Amino acid sequence: GEKCRVNEKRNQKKDSGSLSRVIPSALFFAYDSTMSYSEISWFCAEVSKLTHKNNLVTIAAYFLSNLIVKLNRNSSRNLKDIVEKAMKSLQNINSSDEEEMSCFMDKMKQTIDFAYATEKSDEECIQALEANGNVLDVVSTAVYLILKYPYDFEMVLKMVIKNTKNKEEVGSVACALSGLIIGDKSINPVLEKRILNHWLIKQDFVHIAIKCREDIQYNLEYLIGYLIRPITLVLKIRYQQLCLLNHLLIIIFIFLA
Repeated sequence: GEKCRVNEKRNQKKDSGSLSRVIPSALFFAYDSTMSYSEISWFCAEVSKLTHKNNLVTIAAYFLSNLIVKLNRNSSRNLKDIVEKAMKSLQNINSSDEEEMSCFMDKMKQTIDFAYATEKSDEECIQALEANGNVLDVVSTAVYLILKYPYDFEMVLKMVIKNTKNKEEVGSVACALSGLIIGDKSINPVLEKRILNHWLIKQDFVHIAIKCREDIQYNLEYLIGYLIRPITLVLKIRYQQLCLLNHLLIIIFIFLA
């Protein structure tokens, strides 16, 4: 397949923000039989690089999209085998940083060992996998959860809520993979409704918080401007200096609030 070049130097952050675009892109093209695994994975890696050009993020995006397509197209449910094949697909990547590729492969091997060949608890395994808080930790923790609980969406969600630090990041990947494995019809409709209602309530609170913050800022501007006007008469401060003082005080009040 085509080589995915990941030697860009701009925007080198290692978080998992781009995966929110990679997952739906991979799911969409997985149904297109005219596109190969490598073509879809390459496309998703390029989608990720729109905002995240770090090698490790691109490797994670390529792997995750390849895994999603394999889960969608393969009738086999030998998840360990599918994950290992997705790891092998990384040979298509022409990475300028062999150290990060090696780091990714080692972390995924550790993930498989934790899921199948360890006596450690879920909490201990997740804590070890989330040690650095970057995109590799998010992907490896999500893969661990679907390997450990392949047909139990509720348990995957419970483990995310109970044991992970990056709940939203890990949850979005792990639950997407789990839902793909078992199918949306297998998810408890009551749980599905509760998740949707929680999301809607959260959105309402965000809107209210933004509105309150805007109101506070407006009132502070009016109040501070009113209070410091007499100072200009006594000290004869110029208008530009007054504006600067006003804005500095507003920033201080907002920060303290």
